[in-house]
Amino acid sequence: MPTRRTVLWAAAALAGGLAVGVGWPVGRRLAQRHAPAATLGAPGGAPCQIEVHADGSVVVYTTLTELGQGVLTAVAQIAGEELDAAWEHLSVQTAPGWRAWEAPVGFYTGGSLSVRRLYGEFRRVAAAARALLVAEAAARWGVAVDECRTADSAVHHDASGQRLAYGALAAAAARRSPPQDPPLKPRSAWRLIGRSLVLPRAAALVTGAARYGIDVTLPGLRVAAVAQAPFAGATLRALDREALLAQPGVRQVIELDGRSEIDVATVAVLADDSWRAQQALSAVPPQWQHGAEDTAELRERLLAAAAPGGTTTTAGEVAAVYEVPFVTHAQMEPLCTTARVGRFDAEVWAPTQVQEATRTQVAKALGLWEHAVTVHTPQVGGGFGRRLRVDFCVTAARIAQAAGAPVKTVWSRAEDTAQGRFRPMAAARLALRLDARGRPERFEARVAGIGDSPRLAGLEPQPYRLGATEVRYVPVTSAIRTGPWRSVDESQNVFFRESFLDECALAAGADPLDWRMALLAGQPRAQRLLARLGELTGWAAARRAGRALGMAFGDGLGSLCALAAEVVADAGGAWRVAQIQVVVDCGTVVNPAGVRAQLEGGVLFGLSAALHEEIRYRAGRLEPANFDGYRVLRLADAPPITVDILESPEADIGGIGEVGVPPVAPAVANAVHAATGVRLRWLPLQPRSTGAAV
Repeated sequence: MPTRRTVLWAAAALAGGLAVGVGWPVGRRLAQRHAPAATLGAPGGAPCQIEVHADGSVVVYTTLTELGQGVLTAVAQIAGEELDAAWEHLSVQTAPGWRAWEAPVGFYTGGSLSVRRLYGEFRRVAAAARALLVAEAAARWGVAVDECRTADSAVHHDASGQRLAYGALAAAAARRSPPQDPPLKPRSAWRLIGRSLVLPRAAALVTGAARYGIDVTLPGLRVAAVAQAPFAGATLRALDREALLAQPGVRQVIELDGRSEIDVATVAVLADDSWRAQQALSAVPPQWQHGAEDTAELRERLLAAAAPGGTTTTAGEVAAVYEVPFVTHAQMEPLCTTARVGRFDAEVWAPTQVQEATRTQVAKALGLWEHAVTVHTPQVGGGFGRRLRVDFCVTAARIAQAAGAPVKTVWSRAEDTAQGRFRPMAAARLALRLDARGRPERFEARVAGIGDSPRLAGLEPQPYRLGATEVRYVPVTSAIRTGPWRSVDESQNVFFRESFLDECALAAGADPLDWRMALLAGQPRAQRLLARLGELTGWAAARRAGRALGMAFGDGLGSLCALAAEVVADAGGAWRVAQIQVVVDCGTVVNPAGVRAQLEGGVLFGLSAALHEEIRYRAGRLEPANFDGYRVLRLADAPPITVDILESPEADIGGIGEVGVPPVAPAVANAVHAATGVRLRWLPLQPRSTGAAV
């Protein structure tokens, strides 16, 4: 039985036609009664709403944000499949961030959850809409519902040859009550799900016509550049306001205090364009009273907390210590937000992953009721978890309020990096006791990381049969801010685990792939995945021929991913990644091309962090603040990538945006060892003066 929070409702669409969604209709009516005029009847926080308009167009509204991961295309395929809508009639929009009715799922895009959590809901809503349209057509023709079929945005009655387009039926169908549990199409009848389709909106991305957050413009708009305190609680030591105001094109200089952890003390320079604002701020930078954070000192504290006993290998036990640095998101579009703040209301155009949190915190910062704040979501130029934080939106809204005019706040790349919410620096010691036949008896992991929340996904729960298991987390304090980064805990913990398992396999005299297969006994999906990776790479023959292959397995975020890297080394020990091969199982595949794109992007994202990326502080100052110092993977360094997709229709649908990231670093590290004999137990995978040859 549906609960009151998952009730399907039907109503007339504002543009004329049929709207079907999921939520609590009473909440929708109350919200509309009290909503600002600009948002009355507008699509809002229901995670799934489909509108069939009189002209035959079908608009799908969702609470998901398009970050370049192709989620809106997947949503169109899921909804269009059950609705039997013509592909050319479909469009998808992220709804405005006003919760116009109660919703079981709010505005949130992250954790590889988007398709996973809404797959069933969108199918149900679309199936209900289809049922209403069929019921209306059958009533007009005076025939039974089961005599009708749907295809290409129309209801057909084959016996009489009659056909009615959805647009002609929509308005009348809106007066009917939707079925709460409509029948879903069998997999054998699918025509959209499982195909590599592209929405027409994709053309705008290729031609440059797409309007990103950085492209938003309003009448009377001013543009702000900002310099912000390097740490929460840091204070402004000196600012030459007169010199700033004397810079060419500067209109205003605004100082904001840091009210909470959400935003920090800020100096904003407003001009008619971003170039003049940024040039002025660069010429006359504010001086901050900052802390003395030092990542070299922090590394020593992490190692002391995680690794008493260090790296050792004996006949019956293997133990090793691993490290990862801070890394930042480095999304291509720097953080930006446009805000218009009135006396009683506000609008923000925010490239965010969390519209509801944005609305809540902006309203709080401005002293407005939540319902008075509307959040618009433009095209987003990458997020990777950074846009789960709303500091940049709150700061922009406060600047616009202080300016008394619409303001677009654009962070420089250096400011974006300096204000990062980094993947946490961490260290870990893993130990495995083996019996006389090289089989695991007891596994221990001790992880030291930044912050009190245990960061153990990828180590706990453990996919492998490693005997008795004990996993501990030791928190270490630091003023350096951290946050979710693409694949979150698995990013570092899978590096620890999969590097370590290679060391254990070699100590046990076993092949790394075969050893993992044995440790995954009773998990047929995982074993099938590894077997396919062995076939794809020609694993056994390739290793006998001397090719340096390394592999790793990831099992988080609802999907399974196995990855092999091949490394080529020269006589001097220099090496490069020659190719990467991936096998993935995410249950049901909605869009194969989208899955491949996400795996390729995830592999390159993980490879960039594995080979190059590291955030360092020295005496409280950030060292690599821009792309000249914080190196990301270049096109010339990108190896060929092969992606093989397995399906498990009986399994729950899995996430795909992050699963390709965690196995990359350990697979490359394992391949480097195979090629050079050097075991690199830290990221980025660069030599250190101490070495670590085994």
